[in-house]
Amino acid sequence: MTEAMASAAPAGDYGAILAREAAARRRRALLWTAVIAACALSLAMTGFFDARRFFEGTPALAQLASEMVPPHFERWQAWIRPLADTLAMSIAGTALAVVLSLPLAVASRHLIGPSTLPRCKPGMFLINVGRGSLVDEAAVAQALQNETLGGYAADVFEFEDRAFVGRPARVTAALLRAPNTLFTPHLGSAVREVRRAIEHRAADNVLAALSGEPPPDAINVPRRTTPAQAPVF
Repeated sequence: MTEAMASAAPAGDYGAILAREAAARRRRALLWTAVIAACALSLAMTGFFDARRFFEGTPALAQLASEMVPPHFERWQAWIRPLADTLAMSIAGTALAVVLSLPLAVASRHLIGPSTLPRCKPGMFLINVGRGSLVDEAAVAQALQNETLGGYAADVFEFEDRAFVGRPARVTAALLRAPNTLFTPHLGSAVREVRRAIEHRAADNVLAALSGEPPPDAINVPRRTTPAQAPVF
């Protein structure tokens, strides 16, 4: 009797685990359904809703979103580009204006370009305050000329992104000649209060490191090395 109970216990535990996982999947499905319904309702109320474009992108978004949660998060490189493309198309196909504020990586370079611009809502305004190479400037210039885009504003440009081989040497000439553009230097932080806050924050990080604490704004987790392991300069 005791042996039978012992052998039954793992099966019961396994069943409970499966039940919890099923409940978690149902909760995620309900959450995504609510989010999608809220987005559709909001767009419908503003008059920007394009049902065909929205529902074409929904299955891809749902599939990709399911891979964003553990234990599959390590596959981010496989889904980041299609996710970004799908989001761009789902948003740009219904929006009057899109603001780019993404970080620049191989996956996000030319996120807006020849393959995406034709799918935008005609006359859409595009604002780039992230990095210049998020857009293909030549394609943007062409979209402005044929009025696919209603306007383009930026304070960042492709030639600034030195990490990429083959970047333009200067702002694309066709973009400078294109209509309905507004360009400024990348100096949004150039006010006294913001620059002072940047300096204070940098000092806080230096002081934390000198006191043996992790810097509050570190973007990596450096490992302390012994003198024998320390690099020689």
